[in-house]
Amino acid sequence: MALADFIRTIISPKAEQRHTFKQPDKWSFLGNPSGAGVEVSEQTALSLSAVYSCVRIISESLAALPLVTYRNTDDGRRQADDLPIYGILRDQADENLTAFMLFETIISHACTYGNGFAYITRNGRGEVTALTPVDPRNVEVKMTTSGRVAYEFTTGQFQGAWTSDQVLHIRALGPLGLVGYSPIGLARETIGLGIAAEQYGANWFGNSGTPSGILSVPGKLSDEAFGNLRRSWEKLHKGAGNSARVALLEAGIDFKPISVNPNDAQFLETRRFQVAEIARIFRVPPSMLADLENAGSYGSIGELNRAFVVHTLTPWARRIESEIKSKLLPTTGGVFAEFQFDHLLRGDLDSRFKAYQTARQAGFLSVNDIRKIENLDPIGGNGDLYLSPLNMEALKPGDAPEPMPMEDEQRALPTVDVVALRDAARGNAKANWERALNTIAQAEVNAALRQIDREPGKIPEWAEKFYEGEYQRLAFRQILPALTELGNQLSNIMGDELGRNPGQLSVEALENMARRFATRRSRRSAQSIVASENRDGVVASWANGAHSTDIIEDEMRRAEGSIVLELYRQAGVNQVVWRALGTNAPVSLNGVTVKPGEPFILRGQTVTYTDGTTYEPRTDIRHSPIKTGDVSIIQAV
Repeated sequence: MALADFIRTIISPKAEQRHTFKQPDKWSFLGNPSGAGVEVSEQTALSLSAVYSCVRIISESLAALPLVTYRNTDDGRRQADDLPIYGILRDQADENLTAFMLFETIISHACTYGNGFAYITRNGRGEVTALTPVDPRNVEVKMTTSGRVAYEFTTGQFQGAWTSDQVLHIRALGPLGLVGYSPIGLARETIGLGIAAEQYGANWFGNSGTPSGILSVPGKLSDEAFGNLRRSWEKLHKGAGNSARVALLEAGIDFKPISVNPNDAQFLETRRFQVAEIARIFRVPPSMLADLENAGSYGSIGELNRAFVVHTLTPWARRIESEIKSKLLPTTGGVFAEFQFDHLLRGDLDSRFKAYQTARQAGFLSVNDIRKIENLDPIGGNGDLYLSPLNMEALKPGDAPEPMPMEDEQRALPTVDVVALRDAARGNAKANWERALNTIAQAEVNAALRQIDREPGKIPEWAEKFYEGEYQRLAFRQILPALTELGNQLSNIMGDELGRNPGQLSVEALENMARRFATRRSRRSAQSIVASENRDGVVASWANGAHSTDIIEDEMRRAEGSIVLELYRQAGVNQVVWRALGTNAPVSLNGVTVKPGEPFILRGQTVTYTDGTTYEPRTDIRHSPIKTGDVSIIQAV
């Protein structure tokens, strides 16, 4: 019977009636050999690399996504981290499995068997306390006489009969939604051909990769002579390790090759086509299986990967979210769970944040509107404010616009103590910076001491490897939250400084600042320990806290200048001025005005400080400070 006819019989009215009886549903099409002559089951199918890769890509990609439980509120929605189910879905599914391992397992079952199951453990109050995956081969899905779905676990820890609310059931496409078809069973012929082609290639190499043929001898051989000749020939020439041996023939024996070359049998073409076919079955882009020949007509691999998220992962995510809402979450309070796809679409964040910036400045999205779109909790009252561009005003019908002010009247910035606002912002963020820098310094000290104890003569080689690798990764991770906090503090005071809120910095901008910090600090520390003749003393000074204390003010001022410049750009500031403060500042730059992003001074030019000393910066300077100890700020004009 053709597969299409078989499916039609399943979804016919007669089959639909059959689902109402107390009979297990037949959701596997397996059991008989495929047309290629090989047995295909969910286990044997996974031995085919394309099938294994597709199942792994789908299950791991979904399991890696944060699954967050939310509660609808009057001002949007907030994470419901007070519910026990929040940690079960996001962190630890039961005492033995993490949430990642749980969803990786049941999604892989759904991709192969068509159904993934997890037993739901509840406490005396009916709250979910654990989710444990169950082997689908040990599950029978039944319909009770009352029309309710029931499950019978035939063996294992949870053996017995269970009602629907005790089993989390993730289904693939299936008849009436009761159970899912086995994708492996539906694609049995395609997968069987792939396995057969793989076995053919293995056998070909196992037989030396040499065409089989006939050994011809004059006269007639006895059975014993025939067996001896065959065994000795195969011993010497069968197998890939014997493929290059010279054949010695005697007594008139002649070898006549008769087999077909694998290229003639289109062996390689068949294997490539099967990869594309299997990718099509699971709706996985061939490029993710390292098959770039069949990558399609997308403009880039990035576009193709986004299509994978939309057309492959999203349907699976919605199946899981619906099942969770139905069986695991409270029926009241507006609680729901949702996968977060942001990190899979990270390549598109830049365009999204640029769009948010435009919408924010145009005045039709507030900070809380944007945070809601990004699945972030709302902030305080200022988050609901909408900006009104200073050079735009809504007119009533018949009104004429007022004339533009003269140039000396155009500045409309509030009169505030910007220096005090910046000092307060740094002060509020300082605890995070101290914590981050102390963590980095301690790791640096420990690594340096281990190297000095082990091989003090190889400090230069160690420093190059450590500071270019492990140190930079640690510094990036530690400083990013501190940068984010300082960015939030400076963004909050911009409303007082500019009379309008520029919004938050993009993730990309903050990550770029963190990378520059990690690179700069790694180079300075490496130079410090390599160039010193007293390396023990250098490390000892780091250990007593001086290392982080000496650099915290300098690094915070550098970060402040970089963040303020980005915020000015976002707010549409047209000009910024350099303000030299205190007794250690570049007075020759005081009052210099440029457009945001343009350099105040170019590399190699000379700047004069308050005490009369001069300095030539090694790079173009676009924001304060120029060097360590420099007390300056940039300010909007």
